[in-house]
Amino acid sequence: MRILTGAAMAGAGLVICVTLVSRWFVAHRGLALGLMLSGTSLGNAFVPQLATWLIDVNGWRASFYVLACLPLALLPIIGLPSRNGPSGWALRPTAGRRWSRLAK
Repeated sequence: MRILTGAAMAGAGLVICVTLVSRWFVAHRGLALGLMLSGTSLGNAFVPQLATWLIDVNGWRASFYVLACLPLALLPIIGLPSRNGPSGWALRPTAGRRWSRLAK
């Protein structure tokens, strides 16, 4: 059961991240995907250290609460730009370095 849960979480997280990055970036898409994947790896290295420190300082119950609320606090920040992609912000991904406004 744990193997299936882990595989489902890994697949869903990677698919969502790749879809969002691909929606926003056309030029240098490989670089953007590489940075996104390295960010997830850094998170996987950092969060266990943070959890260990929180448990030592606050105990496991308070640490669990903090670690559960942290992603919930980030949801509006992540969800706002990813809701409709660049077109929801009157932007379009370009082949150049900067975003360009859509023609009105």
